[in-house]
Amino acid sequence: MPTKQKSRSTRPRSNRTADLYPLRTWRDKATKQEFLTVTVRQDDGSFLSLVAEEPSVRATANTPDRARRQVVQQMKSRREPEESLEDTHAEDADDIRVLHQRRNEPVLTREEFLRKHGWL
Repeated sequence: MPTKQKSRSTRPRSNRTADLYPLRTWRDKATKQEFLTVTVRQDDGSFLSLVAEEPSVRATANTPDRARRQVVQQMKSRREPEESLEDTHAEDADDIRVLHQRRNEPVLTREEFLRKHGWL
């Protein structure tokens, strides 16, 4: 009977993309924005992680996970500041005030408007 030969590698080979390439997809829960991080080992043994969509966002650390976390933190800090309700209400109050002032002004026709602003 023929004997089975054991493979030299004890670890099974994987064809998953995550194992072949140092890429990881992240989703910001607050903005629902998705971005891709790339993490590679440098010659000095440290790991460089950067955002594929925005290569200026990068971080270096001793472990790949720490480098990725630093990049994710940088992306979170770049979020657009959320507008507070107080600011929105203040802007709305200003708009309402302007509308009340304009209500008392006479309505101009197209020709009057153009003449008033020097286009005719």
